[in-house]
Amino acid sequence: MKNIPAGILIVDDDPGYSEGISILLESEGYKCQTVNDSKAALKALDGMNFEILLVDWQMPGMSGIDLIRQIRSHPDHRQKYIIMVSGKSTLEDKVSGMDVGADDYLVKPFESQELLARIRAAIRILALENELIENERRSTVLEMALSVTDKIGNPLAAARFLQQYIQENAKECVKVSQSIEDLGTVLVEMQELLKKYQSIKDPKTIQAAMGKKMIDPESE
Repeated sequence: MKNIPAGILIVDDDPGYSEGISILLESEGYKCQTVNDSKAALKALDGMNFEILLVDWQMPGMSGIDLIRQIRSHPDHRQKYIIMVSGKSTLEDKVSGMDVGADDYLVKPFESQELLARIRAAIRILALENELIENERRSTVLEMALSVTDKIGNPLAAARFLQQYIQENAKECVKVSQSIEDLGTVLVEMQELLKKYQSIKDPKTIQAAMGKKMIDPESE
């Protein structure tokens, strides 16, 4: 099955060209939106989740170069995959486009199959980046979990030992003995929970109290 991105934004001041590209990409299963200038592109980015942008260089008002600069400076949009599309074909033009933050550069006119190949390459790169980000997140969560179990594990073991010692020396008082036994049950449950956390290899989070999140002890 084809890995379809969330959406492709086509930014070009030629409506006929934009519509033709949109029809081509939608025929391949991609979701597209077209805009005719850079300001409309920035507004569209704030409203929808586009993973890939096709940006024309020469547009009235803000150029494609300036648009890319703004996108790369925005924390919510800097991870977008941007393909600059332009009639400028010199090496200096391509270098300039890539230097401001374009991930790829496509010279007009181009064959439809070349565009589709560039889109597929973009999807593969985005998938790899997302995998790296997810692996880093899991590693961080797991590191935090192991840190917590390491800091709590030893004191908990000591508390369990102390509970057993006190219980053995407080048998003459039934009420105290029962309370200490209940404490022991809680300590055992905590130890079992920590063991689960220590065995987690693929941590996942679940909703906790007060709108916070916690590591799911049932993670594998």
